[in-house]
Amino acid sequence: MEEENWTVVTEFIFLRFTSWPNLERVLFTLFLIIYLLSLVGNVLILIIVLLDSRLHSAMYFFLSNLSVVETWYATVTVPKMLANFLMEKRTISTSSCIAQYYFFFSFVATELFLLTVMAYDRYLAICKPLHYSTVMNPRTCHSLAMICWLSGFICPIFPSIFLCRISFCTNKINHFFRDADQLFRLSCSDLYSIQIVGYTLITVIIMPFVLLIMTSYLQIILTILQPSRYLRSREVKKKTFSTCASHLSVATIHFGTLIFMYVHPAVKYQSDMNKVVAVFYSVVTPLLNPVIHTLRNKDVKPAIIKTILSNKG
Repeated sequence: MEEENWTVVTEFIFLRFTSWPNLERVLFTLFLIIYLLSLVGNVLILIIVLLDSRLHSAMYFFLSNLSVVETWYATVTVPKMLANFLMEKRTISTSSCIAQYYFFFSFVATELFLLTVMAYDRYLAICKPLHYSTVMNPRTCHSLAMICWLSGFICPIFPSIFLCRISFCTNKINHFFRDADQLFRLSCSDLYSIQIVGYTLITVIIMPFVLLIMTSYLQIILTILQPSRYLRSREVKKKTFSTCASHLSVATIHFGTLIFMYVHPAVKYQSDMNKVVAVFYSVVTPLLNPVIHTLRNKDVKPAIIKTILSNKG
């Protein structure tokens, strides 16, 4: 009898981000500024790495890839969210929802893989310096980047296909983009067992990379602290630690929000809390990458100044 209430959903309606219209206008302005700053920051990093020969190394090659990911990562969701702040009819077609879900999580997965490779790169550079140039040669770097991108875009294929086959009782989403949790809440079917399997698989995918990054940075910290003929001076150790701290900060923020959002059964958490955390990792996090890597990096800042001055000249 329940199946009689099922409807063919062709579009989804986003509920208001907040019930206060004045606050929505403030949030629109704030999120627009953050989005534009993140675009400028990440594109600037990409340009600087391409133009400055001193930054043509494995570390900055992967950083430029990360900047490309962050740029598209924000662009998949933020423009639609900003548009919804200004429109009365806040809808998105089912096909657009599928595309948004697929590309968003493709970039999330790609960033996860890139951060892991960047941690491995720093591990080799600091803990195995004699082997670094041999292992992390340009061919290896390009191969690793290609694997990260391909793996990232392969991971969401089957979840996206599965979401296409779900039947829905309603089409109102209490979110600003199509998240799997929200779609599970709209489904007429009993998906609890599927959710448990899904979150188990996500945990199995995410946690090994978290452990790899933690192990890499633990080895790096131990190497920095112990006496070494490669890291003799305090200045060299300070610079090495500062660079690694930047990478670790970005990785911690990225993995921390992912674990909070997806490594748990969705039924135990409220939508509003998920929406707030989603704003952080989809709007704020893309800005943190250029901010952290420029403010804390003594190689990037001079390169930016040099590029700006040369363009003025």
